[in-house]
Amino acid sequence: MTSKRQMKLAPFSEDEHALEILEFCDYSIKISKEMAISGTVPRPIRMYTDGIYDLFHPGHARQLMQAKYLFPNVYLIVGVCSDKKTNENKGRTVMDENERYEVVRHCRHVDEVVPDAPWTLDDEFLNRHKVITLIISLRKAVNHSFYYRSISSHTMMSHTQREVMKTFTRI
Repeated sequence: MTSKRQMKLAPFSEDEHALEILEFCDYSIKISKEMAISGTVPRPIRMYTDGIYDLFHPGHARQLMQAKYLFPNVYLIVGVCSDKKTNENKGRTVMDENERYEVVRHCRHVDEVVPDAPWTLDDEFLNRHKVITLIISLRKAVNHSFYYRSISSHTMMSHTQREVMKTFTRI
């Protein structure tokens, strides 16, 4: 039995399809939080979240689902940290980086995967990927000043309805 819906894997950020989508995103069009909430945006809202995603579980899927549906018309980019960065900063993983990249690619809420994601984010990374909204889990938010210290002050913070995640929207 075949499904009518064709399952597509999320491309990696350097894949041709992801680069075409990036090229056609008009980053000069500024999107306010009000526009995002109302669904009146003229282009997809490029949102970014990251993690290690070791032993991918329902909590990971829920985090990605909430990020994807925070606003209408979201293009969700998910960074997955490499084994090297994870081992240096947090500890060993059960799954290797390639397994973790693949499991995130298979999540239906994910539109694009950034392998070997940076441990700390900066404006250069967000601008290169044309990200306007950054999603962080509350677990990581406790130390968000460390992880996100290099992001400009033009970043606005808001909360999701469930209080499970915080968001930063670049304005």
